[in-house]
Amino acid sequence: MTFKNTIRAIALLIIIFSLFILLYSCKDTNNDSEETQDKTETTSQFQNVSELDENKKNLPSQEDFLNIKEGMLYDDVTRLVGLPQRYATFGMIAVEYDLIEDNKAIVYYSHNEQGKLVVTSVNYN
Repeated sequence: MTFKNTIRAIALLIIIFSLFILLYSCKDTNNDSEETQDKTETTSQFQNVSELDENKKNLPSQEDFLNIKEGMLYDDVTRLVGLPQRYATFGMIAVEYDLIEDNKAIVYYSHNEQGKLVVTSVNYN
């Protein structure tokens, strides 16, 4: 291999490596935009969960939560037990309520076909 061919081979390797880096960085940027979109979608989902009532004085009882059934809409739940005190979300939409006698309830929601929040389960602590 001559000196010129060696230089050409090195130049070609540099070009291939540069293209690989460019492709990888575009893919990484694309993932960042997807992550940003996921975060935006999560934020917009929380906008469907109305305000919080962090200083709620009239706390519901566990018996009040027995009326919450799978498939109920978020608005129906808040009519029964009021606004939640805080979010309790770990990859899904969940809100936490303080109950009388220092108990807690967590209501988990998902979106139905119409985009409304519906109860998927209720847990008590």
